[in-house]
Amino acid sequence: MTATVELKHVDQGQGDPTFVLVHGLCCDLSDWQPQLEAFAPTYRVITPTLRGHGGDGSAADTLSMENLAADVVALLRAKGVTNAIVAGHSMGTRVVHEVLHQAPDIVKGLILVDGSDSAFGDLDAAIASFEAATADGQLKPWLQSLFEIMFYGDRFAELRDACVARALRMPDENLRSLYRNMMTWDATKGEVQMRAITVPTLVIQSTTRGEDGVRRALDEGEMGHYPDLVKSRNTQAEFALLAGHGHFTGLEAPAWTNEAIMTWAKRSGLV
Repeated sequence: MTATVELKHVDQGQGDPTFVLVHGLCCDLSDWQPQLEAFAPTYRVITPTLRGHGGDGSAADTLSMENLAADVVALLRAKGVTNAIVAGHSMGTRVVHEVLHQAPDIVKGLILVDGSDSAFGDLDAAIASFEAATADGQLKPWLQSLFEIMFYGDRFAELRDACVARALRMPDENLRSLYRNMMTWDATKGEVQMRAITVPTLVIQSTTRGEDGVRRALDEGEMGHYPDLVKSRNTQAEFALLAGHGHFTGLEAPAWTNEAIMTWAKRSGLV
């Protein structure tokens, strides 16, 4: 791992535990604004923007899941946090697994929001597919399509357009590094770290991937690929499933998401 960097972040509220909310690929801390507003009146909430995001510029050589997590751990240790519920969205699910792995003394609960398995069990094939899809100037068109299919219909058109525009501002070299490293983490560390979890875990899921690898909304009563994957490896996990919504669960259905988190946290004795 490289040396840690100081992260842009918001730190609001007081009270135990501390909610630490980690965003996904090509995103930033604003994706957790509804949860910050809901939880900060009662608990401490920390929302960082990960290195290589939020206009930081090129940092491609350092953008591993391990380094992203180490930055978060360094931030929490500097702030004296010892009792954290750590949540990650999308790519952030890998980061929070790493946070738990690196700082088991800090993390008391884990929340995984709309995660996925990007390597599909075959890292070489996954990387080859990514390289082929993004060759010859197609990286940003690929990224735009990736984000557009995270939303369904025009119900959240304004949010969709804002998320797409933000993603397209990511430097190409950062994006390539992050996506390759995310796939590598899935293929080489995902299963081991999932099986090692002993803290209460909540999986919030609103989308899945079909056999063609394309993201779609969960159908009513459907669990989806990622929850099934977690269930087979993490006996501590509980599940909150939301049909008919896109990938940005906490923004599209904030009240539902907040209630799911607090119900689980109370039942698990974390709050």
